[in-house]
Amino acid sequence: SLLGGFTLGFASSTLLNLGDLSEAYRFDHTLSDLFGSFFAVGAIIGGPLAGVIADRWGRKVALLLSGIPYLTGYLMIVYAHFISNPVAFKAVVLVGRVITGSGLAGSVITSIYSEEISSPKLRGVFSTCQQLVLATGIVVAYAVGSIQKLQYYDTALVAVGLVAAFELSAVWLYES
Repeated sequence: SLLGGFTLGFASSTLLNLGDLSEAYRFDHTLSDLFGSFFAVGAIIGGPLAGVIADRWGRKVALLLSGIPYLTGYLMIVYAHFISNPVAFKAVVLVGRVITGSGLAGSVITSIYSEEISSPKLRGVFSTCQQLVLATGIVVAYAVGSIQKLQYYDTALVAVGLVAAFELSAVWLYES
């Protein structure tokens, strides 16, 4: 859920930076709108897929696999910095955003997992915590993005670190 929140807040924290790039690479209003909304396209794709994976191979596997699109998408956004063709740069950033959006399905699996492992008395608390962690991820993305010296790819690298931390901690979860 922290990664889901970070992904939701990522656009706001990086769009100013993408708008300040040299003219050929700059994201205009249309590209900014696409960048802000393309994660939802990925979520539409990732949601049903995560449900099938969770039902077939279990919640833990689905949670672990949800890190793959986050890692792939954010690494694409980082890699775009090294692309010299402006059209290819923009395409890679936008495709990376779609791919990170497909990782948002992990937030749904997190909710299912926490409800399944918690006692009936604590299910409401754990469900609320999931929303709290999601909101915290948004705040973290805003906070990282507010650091003046950081570029969009630096913020994406922070997300890569969050993915690594999530994957390392999720390995220790037991199946619900």
